[in-house]
Amino acid sequence: MLVPQRLNRMGQVIYFCNGEACLQKGGDELTVWMRERLRQTGLANKIHTVRTRCSGFCDHAPVLVVQPDNTWYGIVDTDAGELILQSHLKHGKIVEKKLIEL
Repeated sequence: MLVPQRLNRMGQVIYFCNGEACLQKGGDELTVWMRERLRQTGLANKIHTVRTRCSGFCDHAPVLVVQPDNTWYGIVDTDAGELILQSHLKHGKIVEKKLIEL
C-alpha cells in the first residue's frame, strides 16, 4: 500500500476524542482551534490530526493523544492546548500536569 507523500513527512499524529463527553466539554472547538494553531505555527506539515470516537476516558474530557509518543492528555482546553503545542509538539517536552494516569 502506498502512503501519500504528505503523510511520509508526518512525525506525529494527534488523536482528538470526539466522543459524547468530550464534545459536551468542548472537544470539537479544541480540535478546530488546534488545527488552526498548527497551521499558524507551520507544524501542520509535520503533525497529522484525526478525530476519533470515544477514547474511554470520559472523566478527563476533552482528551487528546499524541502518537507515536503514546502521550494521553486530559481536560484540555485552549490554554492547555497552547501549552501542549509549545512544549510537547514544538520541543518534545511532555506537559506532565495534563497527563492522564493510565
